Amino acid sequence: MLAPFVLVITGMASLAQDFRYAVRTLTRSPLFSLMAAFALALGIGANTAIFSVVNGVVLKGLPYRDAGRLVMLWEDSTPRGGTNRVPVSPGNFIDWRDANPAFSELAALFNNSLRVTSVDEPLVPLTHQVTTNYFGLLGVEPHLGRTFRPEEGQPGNDRVVVLSYGLWQRVFGGEIGIVGETILLDEEPYSVIGVLRPDFYSVHIFPTQPDLWVPLVLAGQENERRQRGLAVFGRLEDTMSVSEAQAAMSTLAKRLARTYPDTNEGWDARIVPILSEAMGEVRTLLFVLLAAVGFVLLLACANVANLTLARSSGRSSEIALRRALGASGWRLSRQLLVESLVLALFGGALGLLLAAFGLGPLLQLIPAGARVPFLDQVALDRQVLLFTLALSILTGVLFGVVPARKAAAANLNDSLRLGGRSRARGSQRFGDALVVAEVVIALVLIAGAGLVVQSFKNLKAYHPGFEAERVLTVRNSLRGESFAEPYQRIAHFEELASRLSRLPGVTGASATSFVPPLNAFRATTFRIPGEDVEPGNEPTATARALLPDYFRTMGIPVLAGRPLGDEDREDGPPVVVINETLARLYFGGRDPVGESLIIVSCPQPELMAIQSERQIVGVVGNVRTAGTDPTPLPVIYVPHRQAPVAIMNLVLASASDPSSLAREAEATAWNMSGDVNVYGTEVLSDRIDSFEWNSHVSALLLGAFAVLALVLGAAGIYAVISYTVADRTQEIGLRMALGADRGSVLRMFLAHGLKLAGMGVAVGSGIALVLARFLGSLLYGVSASDVTTFAAASVALMVVAAIASLLPAWRASRVDPILALRDN
Repeated sequence: MLAPFVLVITGMASLAQDFRYAVRTLTRSPLFSLMAAFALALGIGANTAIFSVVNGVVLKGLPYRDAGRLVMLWEDSTPRGGTNRVPVSPGNFIDWRDANPAFSELAALFNNSLRVTSVDEPLVPLTHQVTTNYFGLLGVEPHLGRTFRPEEGQPGNDRVVVLSYGLWQRVFGGEIGIVGETILLDEEPYSVIGVLRPDFYSVHIFPTQPDLWVPLVLAGQENERRQRGLAVFGRLEDTMSVSEAQAAMSTLAKRLARTYPDTNEGWDARIVPILSEAMGEVRTLLFVLLAAVGFVLLLACANVANLTLARSSGRSSEIALRRALGASGWRLSRQLLVESLVLALFGGALGLLLAAFGLGPLLQLIPAGARVPFLDQVALDRQVLLFTLALSILTGVLFGVVPARKAAAANLNDSLRLGGRSRARGSQRFGDALVVAEVVIALVLIAGAGLVVQSFKNLKAYHPGFEAERVLTVRNSLRGESFAEPYQRIAHFEELASRLSRLPGVTGASATSFVPPLNAFRATTFRIPGEDVEPGNEPTATARALLPDYFRTMGIPVLAGRPLGDEDREDGPPVVVINETLARLYFGGRDPVGESLIIVSCPQPELMAIQSERQIVGVVGNVRTAGTDPTPLPVIYVPHRQAPVAIMNLVLASASDPSSLAREAEATAWNMSGDVNVYGTEVLSDRIDSFEWNSHVSALLLGAFAVLALVLGAAGIYAVISYTVADRTQEIGLRMALGADRGSVLRMFLAHGLKLAGMGVAVGSGIALVLARFLGSLLYGVSASDVTTFAAASVALMVVAAIASLLPAWRASRVDPILALRDN
């Protein structure tokens, strides 16, 4: 009965003895131990840091019940030449919800802003108006109180509000009694019914998270299909896949197009899994970086495996003696493997320390304007520590198992006869194979980094089309009855622009409904008189309303005709200015100034008034599009006086640093009226950076990993050639004694290193070409199979291989044949 227990105790004692012996052995070779541990620390530390971000942002999952069944639904205007991510009209949402072909439930959301007027300081948080089933569909439970009831989505019952955890803490001091209290939103009383949990994240297009949720009332909007402004959430039926749901929704969209051709012809529906909606390109970037640091770790493992193999060949006398004294091959293999594990755990501990110091700077690379959720959850927590421990153990096995087996299986007689100075031919081949593998991995990293760096350079070199570094923007919206009439909105924004232009340091002030870089989220359709276009296939553009002096303030050149000015009044002829892209695409080589275009539809409710035939009075330069593809899209600019919207972005040009104007500009906007909301300021160059952050981060980190790959690859080649020279010293002496000159010896070992590198480059080029396709969403202006980049990576590796091989080859050429033969 006690036999199994005794065996376990004996095994544990033996294993503990192996660990103690391993520590003593490694401390007797401090240079080897430190070099190997540092190489592993770099690989493990990089993996730990990147994994902590992946874990916090992606792997922990969205704070929703059964998030894998949740999707977002958009209207898709690509059949008519638009975009595939357009908000949904109320009428279409109601039809989708009632037909319900693939979903157990649908909910809708509308972005709005309500001013909290029951506090001392102006506060305008982002507000989500949501259907009352929104929280239930997501499976979200509140931190305090409750969420909405069905009857609160009806007119007269909708004066209830749910607060975010952050707003509850910041503004209301975390008072438990807030539930049941009344607060004023735009001077209207709302009853607080709940507070959400701190980990709630609203998946939507804006980086700013909402602080208020109020019911969305859709009564009376059943026939409203032109104003597209709703984000729609759905929960798939248990038996329904995303592809099946997409087919069902496309069928429904076609039916609605036949029923409502004026508003739905040429429109489809698009379904996006909610995780993809939340993460976008962030998930792709993080997994690319995780794969890259995985390759770095494999490089480190290959290096340490080569060092371990070379070191174990130097210990062949010790191993042979232990074999002669009765130690089994398994016992010796275990001992050597335990040494590898101890070394890997030491490297893992150092790597964890590196990750702890590097995580903060890594997160600082992501700008505040980037839409990356859950960054506040990124930490070296228990999951990350377990990952590091598992990675360290796996690393120890990876670089230790083969050298341990080869050392334990070495021929006893040969080891004793040669005194431990020679590695077996199989060990030599294994070491060469490791070097080839290192070159393959290094080429994959270097080529991938080269593509991403070239893409980032192309993106940075792309001129935005305006003076981003000297322009400050202040977003401003008008609310209440005092701005209900168009003339009131016109007067307010023109007076505000006039006041801002008089601030010290301001060289120009104007306003636009949306600041660049432009986002083609909403498409305006138009046609050119005299050209036959089937209904539903009209060309599309982005529409913007402007105050006078906008193009001069922004530094956008006027290429033909004139800009929009004070003469373009509300009672004057309808006019537009178009950009260079629209002129080139739809007017060919002729001058469009003086011609007309007819705006057929505009999904933006605030710009519906521009739907008419308008004369083109000017052509202006292009401005870049947001995202990793800055290629300009067609743009239509209309005078604000002819489209007096209530939300405008004031733009201020400055001769110096525009951020110095922020405080005074914001105060000026607040002081204009008590019925305005001001959303803060932003320098347009910072706005561009927030769109380019993923390219910047990927270029910086992949470039660093590529440099590390070059260093580790060079170290691997150097180590193999060095140990080959040491192993073949007697052979070198014999060759030189028989007449070989020093140059031939140098060329022999230099050729060996270049041969290994050449084999790695040949294999790695094919693998890199295949893997580079996964970088497609991160690239701009460079092909994933760019010959120049791959050639440069190959040449760089061959040069590094030549340099790494040269020193040991030179040492081989300096061997004294008499000493080498005498030591035999």
